Amino acid sequence: MTLRPSTRLIVVAAIAIVPLATVAGFLPPLAPAGFAALALIALIAAVDAFTLTRSIARWSAAAPASLQWFQDREAALPIVLQHSAAASHNLRLHVNLPPEIEPRDKSVAFRIEGSGIAEFACVPRRRGEFHPDTCDIEQPSALGLWYAGRTLPIHSEVRVYPDLRRERAADLIRSHARSGAHARRQLGKGREFEKLRDYEHGDSFEDIYWKATARRQKPVVKVFQIERTQEVYAIIDSSRLSARGDILDSYVTAALALAITAEAQHDRFGLASFSAGIDNFIPAASGKRHFAFCRDAIYAVQPRPVTPDIEEVFSYLHTHLHKRSLIIFLTALDDPFLADAFVNNVRVLSRRHLVLVNVPEQADVRPLFTGAMPASADEVYTRLAGHMHWTRLRELQKTLERRGVRLAVVDPAQLPSQLARQYIEVKQRQLL
Repeated sequence: MTLRPSTRLIVVAAIAIVPLATVAGFLPPLAPAGFAALALIALIAAVDAFTLTRSIARWSAAAPASLQWFQDREAALPIVLQHSAAASHNLRLHVNLPPEIEPRDKSVAFRIEGSGIAEFACVPRRRGEFHPDTCDIEQPSALGLWYAGRTLPIHSEVRVYPDLRRERAADLIRSHARSGAHARRQLGKGREFEKLRDYEHGDSFEDIYWKATARRQKPVVKVFQIERTQEVYAIIDSSRLSARGDILDSYVTAALALAITAEAQHDRFGLASFSAGIDNFIPAASGKRHFAFCRDAIYAVQPRPVTPDIEEVFSYLHTHLHKRSLIIFLTALDDPFLADAFVNNVRVLSRRHLVLVNVPEQADVRPLFTGAMPASADEVYTRLAGHMHWTRLRELQKTLERRGVRLAVVDPAQLPSQLARQYIEVKQRQLL
């Protein structure tokens, strides 16, 4: 607890105490009266301070045990303040927040009747889990001569989720979903067996079911229907490759946007995150509860300074994904060693599943003779390095295409909408 004099006490000291002390010093007959007045003022100030220290010691504070906020969206932290007395009090409140959460005001002043709720407005700038543990209150004395401050525990858990509304990904996704489901023609004949029927002119020989043809002594073909429920997986890289800038934030936002897209298309969504190996794996399902479960699993994921074991990641996914699925990797393949490991092991999944890879676009990775002229020798070497990286990426793209895997270089800021377009295109062409 801290105690400090107010401006009023300083003014009183300047107006009363200093003249009285001067009179007592220069006019001895008036000294007893001056000293008595000084003693009275000091007694009043001491009683006022003592009353204040007793009053502020009787405060307690509490906050909700768990709060759910969204990144870059203003929120309020409600603080319940209680006093053992029912009298009115003027207070000033300050909450000690983590640096990732910005308060709108440094402190909030309000009047409270014994107990009440004070809302402390702030804006979380990063996703994750945070724990505001203490708040500071300051109370003036009854006569306004002193201010007393005290730190109170609150113990709250704040979960900050990516703000999909800010990205406007949900509206874009729904518009794609409507156009994919109604306005655009579905391509392909589907993969899910429906029934057998007699051969008709124009049917493909590939659809002839030879065993039934032999039994019935006439051509019989299989009829397939479009699969209504498919499985979609987002695989998030949280290793050292995702530690640059806000790439991992883009991955998390895009994965949640893809989950909304799959729900709109009546498909099942699952996800996995990996660093050294698989850290989180959630089998595909649907529904609001499943979306909340996926969101809680990745909202606080942070990059780890480790190199991923690509072989272990692919082996785990091959073991746990039994039904043919759309698998979308969100990773950076600018490390040649890891890129080679990815190419060598991707066949484990691409034989059974449809695999897409999205790598973040980098400003310096582009063909040599594009953009403005370099302004210095250092920039020339930077352009050369970027061109070499761009060439390796194009070779990697062609190599993966030969293995049935599509690689796309996307702007991290546009990643949610890009994933939605890729998924809708797969649905339209019935590639699963």
